[in-house]
Amino acid sequence: MNILKSLKEIIIVFILQYLFLIIGASFYYFLGYNLDNYISSVGYFILVIFNIILILYLNYKYKIINNKYKIKFAKYFPYVYFVISYSLIINCIFFIFGLNNNSISNINLILIIFSSCIIGPIVEEFLFRSIFINKLKKFYSNNMSIFVSSFFFALFHDSINGFIYAFILGIILAFIYIRTNDIKICIFAHMFSNLFVLFLFKFNLYIFLFSICGFCLSGYLIYKFKLK
Repeated sequence: MNILKSLKEIIIVFILQYLFLIIGASFYYFLGYNLDNYISSVGYFILVIFNIILILYLNYKYKIINNKYKIKFAKYFPYVYFVISYSLIINCIFFIFGLNNNSISNINLILIIFSSCIIGPIVEEFLFRSIFINKLKKFYSNNMSIFVSSFFFALFHDSINGFIYAFILGIILAFIYIRTNDIKICIFAHMFSNLFVLFLFKFNLYIFLFSICGFCLSGYLIYKFKLK
């Protein structure tokens, strides 16, 4: 019951997204257009607009980001580099086993980058890291909150490899958020990891090895200097 209470905002957003898509599809069909291309055209644009409004609303209601937080490059870089390296490593592994078929769809590239690498990460970090984790922490330990938030974050991804990738990513981002209490680090890390993965179309040995080195180095810096 406590988990369901904590999930309230996420469930509402999920329902509203589908509701907006259905309403948009109804108007689209009523105007005489073919629904086959709806999601990749008008539907995608509707979701972007919806999520922009959602970000503004959530930030206004929960005061997630305010002016007292300043971006500190020395503090942010190891965390961001750690998440990017993880994302590239696991996606390279997926390519090795034929579990990844990444490609740029026929949707406008600028819209994909704006949605997947800017708007999407902000919405997900607001909902799953900031709001959801802070509610879970009222009932559970930090470790349990990290696990539960990461599990539900992974459930919103539509494949087995997507679940695995998102679950581990969720654990890393949740750990970062609880450790630093700075959601902007999670947002930047999520943004850049999505951007790098978006343009990874096949296994690349140099990227794989470089990412392993980056993962180890950034992890060492986080551990050594206890960045918070």
